[in-house]
Amino acid sequence: MMLESTPDVPMYCALHFHEDAGLFIFEFEAKNDLLTDIPPEISSLPGESVNVIDNQATEEERIVSTTKYRSLLDIAVGLVFDLTGFHRVMAYQFDEDDAGLVRAEYIDERASLDLYRGLKFPNTDIPIQARQLYKLNKIRLLYDRTQNTARLMSSSKKYDPKCLNLSSTYLRAMSPVHIKYLANMGVRASFSISLIVEGRLWGLISCHDYGMEGKRVSFPMRELCRSLGDCTSNNIEKLIYLSRIQARRHLGIAPPKVSPSQYVAASSRDLLHMFEADFGFLAIKDEARTIGRLFAYNESISLLQYIRKKSHTSVFCTQNISADCKDIMFPSRFILISGFLVIPLALSGSDFLVFFRKGQLKEVKWAGNPNEKIYKPGTSYLEPRASFKRWSEHVVGTSREWTREQVESAGVLSALYGRFIEVWRQKEAIVQQNRMTRLLIRQAGAEVRNPLNAIIGYLEIALEEVLNNQARQHLEKSLGASRSLIFVVNDLLSLTEAEGKDPEMSHDNVILSEIMNDVIKDFEDECQKKSLHIKFEASTDVPPMVKCDGLRLRQTISNLLSNSVKHSTAGNVFVGLKNVEPDEDKARVEMFFTDNGSGFTEFELDGIIPRFRENP
Repeated sequence: MMLESTPDVPMYCALHFHEDAGLFIFEFEAKNDLLTDIPPEISSLPGESVNVIDNQATEEERIVSTTKYRSLLDIAVGLVFDLTGFHRVMAYQFDEDDAGLVRAEYIDERASLDLYRGLKFPNTDIPIQARQLYKLNKIRLLYDRTQNTARLMSSSKKYDPKCLNLSSTYLRAMSPVHIKYLANMGVRASFSISLIVEGRLWGLISCHDYGMEGKRVSFPMRELCRSLGDCTSNNIEKLIYLSRIQARRHLGIAPPKVSPSQYVAASSRDLLHMFEADFGFLAIKDEARTIGRLFAYNESISLLQYIRKKSHTSVFCTQNISADCKDIMFPSRFILISGFLVIPLALSGSDFLVFFRKGQLKEVKWAGNPNEKIYKPGTSYLEPRASFKRWSEHVVGTSREWTREQVESAGVLSALYGRFIEVWRQKEAIVQQNRMTRLLIRQAGAEVRNPLNAIIGYLEIALEEVLNNQARQHLEKSLGASRSLIFVVNDLLSLTEAEGKDPEMSHDNVILSEIMNDVIKDFEDECQKKSLHIKFEASTDVPPMVKCDGLRLRQTISNLLSNSVKHSTAGNVFVGLKNVEPDEDKARVEMFFTDNGSGFTEFELDGIIPRFRENP
């Protein structure tokens, strides 16, 4: 487009709409001024001019194909270096304290010999407000540090300058402090690309130019760099997810049928590797079990007691115990252990995993002394440091940092192991309850069986005397009923002894007709009261003797016959045996009961049968 004031100068225009104020914001830049000069050594080669749009897919493929952080950042920085022509291009990564570490760097040695790769820049170099702007606007540029700022022009006098938001503009003026900061570095022009990973400012790709004049970046080039930044951010996020999956691979394995202590002991090596820890403890109730090889006994026991008292209900970590745990009671300072990670396994905080890390002598290399304070002459205002030469700091009493991925894995482990322990305790409570139930049944069975045996003995003695027929019949019925009750008690006790296993079955030679008639006699009195008659029939091809568990067969027949007598009215109850698979070597005998009881409806059956399918 053209402006009326400069009709012969083609212009690029960036348009932004300020919704809150209802204003359109226009940014104009001379089109010819935005064209990047092609170096002579490249322009002399045929066909070597860079076509930004055509190369975009190829450049993004190079970024996507890499599988390591360092290679990824090296490729991204190299691409920006080649595309923009800045003298220096760096990739920062921000740590938990928002200090920036230079991970990758490309530099034109003709412009500067200073190297920043591996150096840290303190978090004060980028204030909080600037970080928010980097998240909002991923591209930020400064054409010329020495150029005066331009005033805003408005077609209307009604807008309030205080309500004007320039956060999304490219040409927004930078703070005087940042201008001074760049001047101290000798930078004339700058350009930055934000790397946003998982919604946070993960890092920056920063470009510096040391030329004698300003340096423009064309609109197409800005959009390409924005796209490369997004592609780099997405691939960083992908690598983070891959590392999490790799680190947590053994967490997807179902816990074996062992106690929590045994489970942790079996996976201790994987846990120590996942959290890069030297050793740890599993604390459940009042007991603690070591994970890995224990050292620094006094320090570790003191920390274990301290963590018990704190009862952490969420994941907690520190790399500097002396600084973060000042309320700990310990005679001397911690020398061997400097960091720990607590993973709660219960809402009360009584159960937990804790991993310890040794202290290390750490050398931090800064780009200039971060503690240097320079005040503006005659004022109390701080100014940026004047030197960015390498400055080393030796840090003691700290361990390696717990990474964001490790803290997130700790949260997953807390939920997984916590649930495992909860289920295990519920299972143990059920087992203990069943054990007590079996003990009570055995005790009650013994108390019932002893007097029953005595009654049976007295009845047998009484039957040896001379008795009239009626008295003998009553005594024989009492003896049969007592023996049946003994069978029930013995059967119940045998089931409790099984303790969840299949009960052992005996193989007795049983005469079917005798056992059927004995059971039928037990119900004669009840049948007389209800005017019932039990009729027993057996087909001629039924074998007279079978091999089975006689006691359990007797109990089964008694239960089925009891059900028929209970739910039948006056009439007959038929009990029969028939051979359904006659064979010379074997036979399958079917027992059937026929009565006039009401039976069950389909709805009632649907409610009864699932009970037998439930897990015991």
